[in-house]
Amino acid sequence: MITMTVDTRDLAKVNAAFRAAGVRLLAQIIPEELNRGGNRCYGLVRDNLIEETGLSVGEVTKALSVKPATRDLTYVITAQGGYTRVGFGARQVSAGVSHRAWGRAQVARGAFTHGGIAFVRTTAARYPIRPLFGPSIPRELERGKSQEIVNTVAAGYVVPNILSRCDAAIMSEGRARGLTVGGAARRSMFGVGSVGGRSGALRRGTRRR
Repeated sequence: MITMTVDTRDLAKVNAAFRAAGVRLLAQIIPEELNRGGNRCYGLVRDNLIEETGLSVGEVTKALSVKPATRDLTYVITAQGGYTRVGFGARQVSAGVSHRAWGRAQVARGAFTHGGIAFVRTTAARYPIRPLFGPSIPRELERGKSQEIVNTVAAGYVVPNILSRCDAAIMSEGRARGLTVGGAARRSMFGVGSVGGRSGALRRGTRRR
């Protein structure tokens, strides 16, 4: 599981004169931008998992699910499923089974195919046998490039958009109340509106299966 969340503790510093803007930020602006950025992450993460695992678009899409951000200010991407059995275009060759698990051509030496799935014998005897297992989407979600993708989108897209819209909301509320606040002061009152932590870093959540 990967989470993208916004730390709003610094919103407590917002001057009472801008309270209405703060409410709008929490209820509308921040969730909207988290969901825009989260949906962008979802597409990029899905494409990356297809490339990393060698699984089909349908298999990866079926395994992934998202929980949009609401007032909890957290966008979550989760994956379900166990380890896949090695099929991936498996075919018998003299050395074993050729397949493309994890998106790369390789040979499982000593293996054999049955019904398009690769198997190996667990002893020198004919039986027992067991299937060869390929990638697990939940595991690859946690250890591959997925977190790097989310960090990049958060830093380059989500945080700038949140800050820009926060700034505009405070200016609008200030004008409505006949007040003038400079840009530096507005940002100071909001801290950084950080994603994941007070320094602006993403917080990643993982769930073991």
